[in-house]
Amino acid sequence: MSKVHFLLALHDHQPVGNFDVVFHRACNDAYGPFLDELQRHPQVRMALHYSGSLLEWIEHNRPDMIDRLREMVKAGQLEIMGGAYYEPILTMLPQRDLIGQVRMYVDHLQELFQTRVRGLWLPERIWEQRLASSIAQAGIDYLIVDDTHFKYAGLSQEQLTGYFMTEDEGKLLRVFAGSEQLRYHIPFADPWKTTEYLGQLNAAAPGSLVVYADDGEKFGVWPETHKHVYTNGWLRRWFEELERNLHWIEFITFSEAIDKFPPRGKVYLPDASYREMTEWALPAKTLVEYEDVVLELQNRGLFDRVKRYMRGGFWRNFKMKYPESNQMYGKMMHVSRKVDSIKADGQAYEDARRELYRGQCNCSWWHGVFGGLYLPHLRHAIYEHLIAADCIADATHGRGMLQAEELDFDMDAANEVYLANDYLTAVIKPDRGGHMTELDVRGKNVNLLAGLSRRFEAYHRNVTNPPPEAAPGDVKSIHHIVKSKEEGLGKLLKYDWYLREGFIDHFLLPDVTIEQMMDCEYIERGEFVTGPFDCRVKRNAKSVRVDLSRNSTVWVGNTPFAVKIEKSYKLVKDKPEIDCTYKITSASAPVDIIFAPEVNMAFVGKDPDVWNYRLENGESAGELEALHTLEKQDEIGVRDKMKGMDVLLRFSSPADVWLFPIRTVSQSEGGFEHVFQSSAIVARWQVHLEPGQPWQVNITEAVRDL
Repeated sequence: MSKVHFLLALHDHQPVGNFDVVFHRACNDAYGPFLDELQRHPQVRMALHYSGSLLEWIEHNRPDMIDRLREMVKAGQLEIMGGAYYEPILTMLPQRDLIGQVRMYVDHLQELFQTRVRGLWLPERIWEQRLASSIAQAGIDYLIVDDTHFKYAGLSQEQLTGYFMTEDEGKLLRVFAGSEQLRYHIPFADPWKTTEYLGQLNAAAPGSLVVYADDGEKFGVWPETHKHVYTNGWLRRWFEELERNLHWIEFITFSEAIDKFPPRGKVYLPDASYREMTEWALPAKTLVEYEDVVLELQNRGLFDRVKRYMRGGFWRNFKMKYPESNQMYGKMMHVSRKVDSIKADGQAYEDARRELYRGQCNCSWWHGVFGGLYLPHLRHAIYEHLIAADCIADATHGRGMLQAEELDFDMDAANEVYLANDYLTAVIKPDRGGHMTELDVRGKNVNLLAGLSRRFEAYHRNVTNPPPEAAPGDVKSIHHIVKSKEEGLGKLLKYDWYLREGFIDHFLLPDVTIEQMMDCEYIERGEFVTGPFDCRVKRNAKSVRVDLSRNSTVWVGNTPFAVKIEKSYKLVKDKPEIDCTYKITSASAPVDIIFAPEVNMAFVGKDPDVWNYRLENGESAGELEALHTLEKQDEIGVRDKMKGMDVLLRFSSPADVWLFPIRTVSQSEGGFEHVFQSSAIVARWQVHLEPGQPWQVNITEAVRDL
């Protein structure tokens, strides 16, 4: 009987910045037990990939696992797969960083395991054809994508009986097609379903290469899977089922396959990822329509026939779906250029490069069924490492830095202003309300504006109208889990019409309440929140200044008034603070209005023992997730004990202040949950404007060490 050649690959990953307890739990519930069971079945041979962020943790915390892996590699049971060191989306990187990350990790793995590394795990299977030349240039022989990629290219399932060659700029790379059907079977269907499927393929095309490649977290980390896979013995029974059929199933590694068999042909693959990722990349309202079409096709029995022709979105558009991701991308690209410019500085370059690579870890840049971008600790970790790399690069030029640069930081064809001294980095966006979009505290490696605004997500309709839950005991893929982790989430489904950034200029009438402001359910009386400002940058030896101005309209009732805002940011050379001065002038008539600039502050968490509001006298003003109304304040701030700092707003004229939380509703592999994203601080002044007589106030945002 002809044999089917079965190639197994598992990818284990924990992102940069994830909680230490999560690493421990994943090792105890999934990675360790999987190795235990695999060692009991030495005839089962496979490839394993660990992301660099996970492997570094294992090396420091579970060296016994490294020893076991070495034994299995030496015995020929395991092939170690490489990848980009800190699991970035490869299409997101400059080529120098892509090749650098891959080579750095290959070198580390080869030294650690004394084996040749030939394959690459492609993060999230996100492919663009240009990757072929860069990956080949990094010394890689093969990688795995989904069979979906091949079907998008027009190949049929019957043609996917082996690996293929692809090419870019004359450089060749071998590509394997992982089975989507097996991804859904394993470990959720009965073990015999795998051998039944392999038997069907072997009958149709004897000698085929069949690939199962998926996430190791499915084997113990995903909800209910530890009990299912280990306690109830699914993995043991699956291995035993495969071993009973070794007379016609042969386990081989990917390197053995490319050495033993020729390619089936040549192929050029379109831009793609696994099917679910392309769906998540769609704009939310488009995804709703897409899901409705899929459901209609499923009800008509047509979806399996036509799904190969239904392509969702393009991964890069996550940066458009979530402007916060694009802001992070702009930061990463800016820091990458700076790090590349210090190559001659030896150890400083190597230290900065590693921090940069850590800041390219992919999980915080997108959102699907995993928390991803919605998780503050992951976003803050990205900024932490990017800021660290930025500081190392700047330190090569000595202290006493003062910068002011006009550049297209977020790559939208409109210039931002980049300000920096030894203590702070700020990015000002003239074309969007003159907002401050980034404020880095350099000594603490934190971006105080790394929050996330509230927006509609396609799954929000399942929060308010949930579908029927699965039957008790029925273990489902996370793609099919729809449940809430807490009650009352529907009340938190509020959406922002502007980005929750820094120094946002509101005009309000007296009847607006703090609740309406928090929920974005009020009437904005000015036209300054998102409108463009004119911009001029001024520099001298001691300070840099950004002067912004906008002539527009303020409405009182149905009456429009012409009003001008002049808004100046000033950064002094030797201080950990930045000033924002407002000058507001009515052009032709008296105006009575409330001026209410908003500054958001984003922190890793909300634990009141770690983060809380502080008054000028140092007393606590309460926890971050509560609403607070304060009168006649000269100063308000947030204490961050984790970073050891107070972040203060000082007002030149006493202000009434609203404090309220920005909370999102998102989904993760465990279900729907609310996440605290940032604290909104809204200072309010009752302003009377006489024509041609400016009203003025200064706000200083300062950082003080505890």
